[in-house]
Amino acid sequence: MRNIFVCDLSLAAILAAKGVPIRKTDPVTRESRLRDGKWIEQARWWFDVEEGEMLEMAETTMTAYHKAKDWAEYTLDKEDPVYWMKGALENRVALLHLFHHGATPMKIIEDGGRTIIIGPRLSEANKKTLKALL
Repeated sequence: MRNIFVCDLSLAAILAAKGVPIRKTDPVTRESRLRDGKWIEQARWWFDVEEGEMLEMAETTMTAYHKAKDWAEYTLDKEDPVYWMKGALENRVALLHLFHHGATPMKIIEDGGRTIIIGPRLSEANKKTLKALL
């Protein structure tokens, strides 16, 4: 049995999806390191890999993933599941970023058959006016 680790959550998710077993004891560790006067946290996801085909598949996947920093450099066949997994996970990160940093929370108030939508930048006077229309 050999322990391998990755620091990229997307790569860890791909390895798990491909059947690489996650280590039973302490499957993830967190490290804090002092770099240039700042504490940097890093996670490591650990896997238990049998020597042989599973180890070879894990190493091939990790190499392909790290080689493909840019879509233009992607070396895998577009039919390879890693290609689509990496794309889906990168899209997930981009969409979550949009949600957390680009989406303005709106309040939706329903009363009977009427609905009002109140944005966070609406003045108090306009909020009162809209609520009165319900």
